[in-house]
Amino acid sequence: MMKLILVLASILGLSSVMLGALESHVFGAMLTLKNAQRFGIALHCQQLYSILLVALSLYGLQRNPPKLLHLVCVIFLLGVFIFSGSLYALIFLAKPIFRYGTPCGGALLMLGWILLLLFSMFYKPQNGR
Repeated sequence: MMKLILVLASILGLSSVMLGALESHVFGAMLTLKNAQRFGIALHCQQLYSILLVALSLYGLQRNPPKLLHLVCVIFLLGVFIFSGSLYALIFLAKPIFRYGTPCGGALLMLGWILLLLFSMFYKPQNGR
């Protein structure tokens, strides 16, 4: 499971670099100010969570973590896909319905942080550290 999360996090990071380059060199000047702000928020979130997911998955590959860490990673993945994805869809498809995905994705990201907090408070590694 952690290897799959590492692969997905790598794809998330790679696509964030590609989207940043496209925004800078191709369609950045075509975006309205509001959409440029949305794009920046979506891209920043995508980059941040790709790094976090790489770190968590590498940690998980080194240990035999409980299912809670797997759940944290899945929640973060879903959260960033829904949060950033809804903003990208709102920008490029111009359908107002996608606006509702952003708070749902944000709620999942907050839930992921709560679960990570619980994991960090209660997880006891086998080696006692």
